[in-house]
Amino acid sequence: MRIAEILLSTQQRLAPPDGTTLDQVIDDMAGGIWIARYRTSGQQGPLTYRLGGSRFEARVRRRKGQSSGAWLAEVTTIEVTSSMPRRYDRIVPTVVSFEPNYRELAFDMEDLLRQLEQWRQIYRGRVGAPASEQLKRAVHLEYGRLERLLEIVEQRPEVAEQTVEGVVLSVEEGLDGAGTVVLDVKPVTDLADFDRRRVTITASNGVTLNTSVQRIRAGRIAIRQPGHWSPKRGTEVTVNLVKPFGMRQNALALKSFLNGEVEGSWDDLACLLCQPHGLAAQEPLALPQRFFCDDSDSSVPLNEEQRRAVAGAMSTPHAFVVQGPPGTGKTEVICEIVRQLTARGERVLLLAPTHVAVDEVLGRIGHKPGVRPLRITWDDDRVHESVRDYLEPNVGAGLTGLVVRPAKGARDPLWAGELTRVEERIQDAQQAISAIADKRRQATALAHTRVALAAAAERLDLSRSRADQELANLNDATESATARIDAAASTLSRAVRIHDALLTTARPILEPLPPLARSWQAAMRVAATAASALDAVNTELGRATRLMSHDVAEAKNAVARAGQDNRVAMARLEGALAELRRAQLDLNNAVSHQNQLGRMLTAMNLGRVSAARRRAAEAEAAVTYLRNRSRAAIERQRTAEDQTAAVEALRTNDVVAARERAGNARQQMDAAVRQSTLRWIWLAEAAGDARTSMTQVADMNERRRVAAFLAGTVPALLAGTLPAGADHGELAALGSIAQIAGQLSQAVADLVAAEQEQRSALEDQTWCRRELEVGRDRIENSLAAAEQDFTNAQSRHDAAAERVGKISQILAGQSEDPADHSRDIEQLERRLHVLRRLPALHQRWCELTSGQSDDLLLADIRESLVRAANLVCATTKGIVGRGSQVVRYADYDTLIVDEASRVTESEFLIGATRARRWILVGDEHQLPPHVDQRDEHFLHALTALHRFHRGAGESLEASVQYLAQVWAEDEELHKFRAESVLAVAEELNSSGLWAASFRDPFDSAYRRVQSSGNGNDPDRQVLTAMLRHLVQSLFQRVAPRVPAGLRQELVWQRRMIEPLARIVAQPVYGGRYRTPPAADLAAIGLTPLVLAETLTKPVTFVDTSHFRDSGDTPQDHGFVNEREQDFVERVCRLYNEDLGRSGSKPVTVSVLAFYRAQAQQLSRRLRGLDLPHLQWEVIDVIDRIQGQQSDLVIISFTRAHTGRIGPGYGQWLQDIRRLNVAFTRARRALVFVGHGPTLSGLGAPSAGASPGPARIFYENLFSLVDQDDDFMRVRRL
Repeated sequence: MRIAEILLSTQQRLAPPDGTTLDQVIDDMAGGIWIARYRTSGQQGPLTYRLGGSRFEARVRRRKGQSSGAWLAEVTTIEVTSSMPRRYDRIVPTVVSFEPNYRELAFDMEDLLRQLEQWRQIYRGRVGAPASEQLKRAVHLEYGRLERLLEIVEQRPEVAEQTVEGVVLSVEEGLDGAGTVVLDVKPVTDLADFDRRRVTITASNGVTLNTSVQRIRAGRIAIRQPGHWSPKRGTEVTVNLVKPFGMRQNALALKSFLNGEVEGSWDDLACLLCQPHGLAAQEPLALPQRFFCDDSDSSVPLNEEQRRAVAGAMSTPHAFVVQGPPGTGKTEVICEIVRQLTARGERVLLLAPTHVAVDEVLGRIGHKPGVRPLRITWDDDRVHESVRDYLEPNVGAGLTGLVVRPAKGARDPLWAGELTRVEERIQDAQQAISAIADKRRQATALAHTRVALAAAAERLDLSRSRADQELANLNDATESATARIDAAASTLSRAVRIHDALLTTARPILEPLPPLARSWQAAMRVAATAASALDAVNTELGRATRLMSHDVAEAKNAVARAGQDNRVAMARLEGALAELRRAQLDLNNAVSHQNQLGRMLTAMNLGRVSAARRRAAEAEAAVTYLRNRSRAAIERQRTAEDQTAAVEALRTNDVVAARERAGNARQQMDAAVRQSTLRWIWLAEAAGDARTSMTQVADMNERRRVAAFLAGTVPALLAGTLPAGADHGELAALGSIAQIAGQLSQAVADLVAAEQEQRSALEDQTWCRRELEVGRDRIENSLAAAEQDFTNAQSRHDAAAERVGKISQILAGQSEDPADHSRDIEQLERRLHVLRRLPALHQRWCELTSGQSDDLLLADIRESLVRAANLVCATTKGIVGRGSQVVRYADYDTLIVDEASRVTESEFLIGATRARRWILVGDEHQLPPHVDQRDEHFLHALTALHRFHRGAGESLEASVQYLAQVWAEDEELHKFRAESVLAVAEELNSSGLWAASFRDPFDSAYRRVQSSGNGNDPDRQVLTAMLRHLVQSLFQRVAPRVPAGLRQELVWQRRMIEPLARIVAQPVYGGRYRTPPAADLAAIGLTPLVLAETLTKPVTFVDTSHFRDSGDTPQDHGFVNEREQDFVERVCRLYNEDLGRSGSKPVTVSVLAFYRAQAQQLSRRLRGLDLPHLQWEVIDVIDRIQGQQSDLVIISFTRAHTGRIGPGYGQWLQDIRRLNVAFTRARRALVFVGHGPTLSGLGAPSAGASPGPARIFYENLFSLVDQDDDFMRVRRL
């Protein structure tokens, strides 16, 4: 990104590093600057930044000018750079200037960062496409809770590292508006360790408060004022320095993520954390053109699954997940990914939760060409000695003996001669590749001709065989057709004789029946017609009756309506007459009482008389109108009555006529029925002995079937034909007639079949004779073509063999693998590239180093190698904090997290915020992240206090016991947990820390977590949700949910022999765990490790249940078992003695226990033994061996119980992930020692419940022990 200028303010005493000038610093920064903010606004003090070029770094402070009030960028120090520079979003300014700070030249570093962020958005193509509000809400809901949780855990009381006494001098306003309490420390002591550290303040009244130091100055400590504490001047206090918060870097990384301060796409990172199913997959995957493992004899070639994993990690734009059970080559995949990424110019950050896992990968990849590793740690002793050369102080140490400075041009003749030889070797190798390709082509052609020759010979033999077979088949077919003709003629003659004899017998009996049957059928048709006519007449009679009823009813209704109208009209007329009489009376009264004024008004058509006259006139008009209406109503009534009489007469005549026609139709039908009955009797009389049975047939359908048969089928049979669908076998009424007809029918069928068979045989004979003539010509032509084909193939094969022989003579004594020559050419061309530049490079080298000592030169080389590192390796927390200053501001293209199943979400963010892509490698079926037991107890105590003080628990102890059910652990350890947590809770309560420091923030966090629950049992839900953030790994949650295109599963293991893999293949991985054949494993040294006389199987269970002292003993919040210790020692001695007798090489051994107390006693006991043929790898608890392996592994289960096994017993022995890790560490042999009945009884389900994972595991294990030939059970050694 280019900007106009960078204006930096300087103090007068500011000076560049020794031996340099400010102009050199300006020139360096003008070539490109990276910027990093390393104190966020949420912390104390002003914002501070780092500006770095190629050679120098400047520390810059943001402050306001005293006069102008503008933001200044004040440089506090300039140093020679020693840290790894950022390689992304570098700023290229037009001008860089350093000006005295009294000039107060305005330049805001935050504006510069905002411009840089805008440039990043443009570069990523995300301008105008902000993260969805739903995603933002999901992130802040989920990880806001985690942030609050970390703030609470950070305040957990710790044993003080250092304590001083002080007196309050003043309470001031702090830099960020909060109060600052200044303390005077007496006696004066060195306070450097207190600077910006977490402390607790204990007042004289015993109240303890958590806070932090803001600054140290001249024997005084300025602390951040805790809420609700307002001390008076002179108050005496005790200041306790607290150990650093173990998850401090987790909290800072989480804050950076929530503030959007990430190197890669915030949207993609947020989606990975909250909505992994929403990440877009890259389809299709493209495999790299070259896999580095294929070019190295020391590397195991990757299988197809591993190659797809590498391709997915290379092509993903954001994240990729590699899932793999133990021994499936996850480390090999990581190594190949690292080489591929560094080869294309990326800077890779490799993290793992343990040093062992980090160093395992680094030991395999660190020395590879093109990989420039840097190992980061604060404790060099925790790094494996084989990779300590990659630590920052040791980088480049191996170059000490290689730094030479001969005279200029002294080696030019040697390089020129080597250049000529290299060019000749390249030409020879190219010619060899060409000859190999030609030989392969000719060999391919030879193979093809050999195949073609064999095919031609086979075709020739096949053609001859087919010709003989075809001719034999045709002759057989002709003879068969002739035989069929003779047989058909004989059959036809016999069928004719039988048919003629039957026809002679049946004709007199059957011939009279068809006419009579047809006569009955005709009579039945007449009867059917008469019945149809009768039905039609009856229908007509019914219709006429219904119509008469309807019409008469309608006419009567009309009469009734007319009568009603008449009555209404008469009533209204009577009313009108009464009104007329009243109007006339009123008129007479008005006239008789009229005076002069009234007469005047009457003359004017006004007054009472005029009104009375008008009413009288209106009444008279109404009477007239209603008289007319009454007359009309009377007339309508008479008319309706006349119409009713007419309708009744008409419809009565129709009904009488219909009844007469119905009687006639019934008489006709009865006559037809009598006629059909008579004709059936005639037919029965003619049927001879069937007369009685036919007369008794009453069902008309049965009569119709008999008549149809006699009228249709019998004439056809007499005529010598077989009608389709003829049925005579079920006509019982016909008696012997049906039998005669059946025999005749069968004779006709046999006659027809014999005629058809004779015709078919004649056609087959004709076809066979014709085909025999044509087939002879075709067979002769086919044989001639096959013989010519064989001759041509023989000629081509001889010519190809001759060409291959000539090329083999040319390549005699050389490798015939073109890959060998290609690798030689690649190496020679690299050497050629170097040789052509060596003279000029050597001359420049001499010019640059002529004035430098060897020590200074080596220091420059070391710093250059550190800054140019392209693979940074550390633990997930070791990448920040002490020892990581060299990479404090570095950014990375890709983050690879190994053993990701042991990394929490906040721990993952430490590295994820520094990288642009994220590769997670792990196995969700192995151990989860380690959680500090003190953090568990602290959160348990806080939740119990909250429950008790709000009245939900009867007592503090009851609240602790109630919440302890969240943990699934041994019953005895459960008691220890409750006691420990109760002690913490009581201390927090009695010291006042709960009320002063934890009640309000915990209540806020409680409500925030509770808001997403279902309201049932909120205390346990809140505690479980809080612990989930501390225990659950990101890998466990993300791996099953990412799209299939962003995930690759590895299933083929090459760590152990197959019987060992069989233990976990089905119960843990559901069959998705496979092993190559034993021969392939033997080729890499994996063979069963067995003893000749005692432990004769690769897997042995030593059962202690037959010993009285097999029980366990509680010790140090755990358990020990001396009987099992004796057996473990005995097993070790047996293997050592057998290996010594056989002269075999020493084998690596790990001894594991489920409980630390047992592991410690085993370690003390075994490491003091003289066992020279056993090399100890790990003697510890199972949690300490993940990622490691040994030839022989011995497991001590420790627990033993003689009574009933309860559900809470041996919870650690039921942890399927811990079991999986324990049983997958061995390569060649496994011995596990335990109490058989106890182990067999673990995980038993309650009635009606399905068995859990542990139960399934143990059932499979003991099934193998008792039934598999590779397993054995022993009780004495």
